[in-house]
Amino acid sequence: MLPVSSTFHNSISSFPRTITASATLQGTALSNIYEIVITEELDPIMNSAPPKEAHITIGNGAGVNPYATTLQNNQVITIAFTLALPGGTFESVAMGTFYLYNWHSDSNYLTTTLYARDLLNVMDGTQYTGIWAASGMSLHDLALDILNDFQIQSGITATYQIDPALSNIITRGMIPNTSHHDALMYVAQAGTAVMWMDRNNVLNIKQSVSNLPLNTMPYTEELTLAMQESYPKIATQNPFNYFTANLSSYGESTGPSQIFSGVFPVTGSANLW
Repeated sequence: MLPVSSTFHNSISSFPRTITASATLQGTALSNIYEIVITEELDPIMNSAPPKEAHITIGNGAGVNPYATTLQNNQVITIAFTLALPGGTFESVAMGTFYLYNWHSDSNYLTTTLYARDLLNVMDGTQYTGIWAASGMSLHDLALDILNDFQIQSGITATYQIDPALSNIITRGMIPNTSHHDALMYVAQAGTAVMWMDRNNVLNIKQSVSNLPLNTMPYTEELTLAMQESYPKIATQNPFNYFTANLSSYGESTGPSQIFSGVFPVTGSANLW
């Protein structure tokens, strides 16, 4: 939920309403905007961490892009939507901060489209050479090292929020030479967390609620509505020949422990190993 006033919330759901879109390029308002399209994606299981993307179409004056001589890669673009409120007042909502990566005039030369993505895309273009601590390093500290290295290389100051729970997960693994984007994605994966850029240009790495343990085990109670929305569901329509259980551990076990107790009816034969 975006942080808006109650007046905004009430006005956005009523008709008629007036909403305008605005954008700035390096702090200067873009004029003659024809269209703004924003695409947002979030992978809750962190197989990927795609950046948000924005396409801004502006009118060309006399068939010439008015910004053609000043456009450069990684210039900052901000986008906001403004709602007219009762009494003649206005309230704006930030829709994100983006970094220019391409632009071109359309086929009729009447408009130019600017293409921009959020900070995750910039991080995909810089390299992290890795760090290794013989005594181990928390995922939280590893994420900080990656972010500090990115800021030094790119000259961009990144604002971030990293889940304190990652301080309790120690790793002795090494991240190979890779982009800062992928290095942070590996940290999120190791911590069963999700990574995304919010609309205020803050990088978030937060453990997923769906990966928190069910206490106590074995869990025999009915899942609450919130848990039903968070925890994965498993259903089968046909008998299965085999199944695989993937288990994660945050540290070395000091002894044997029970990981599953239950009954699986088997028709035929079963192999255990």
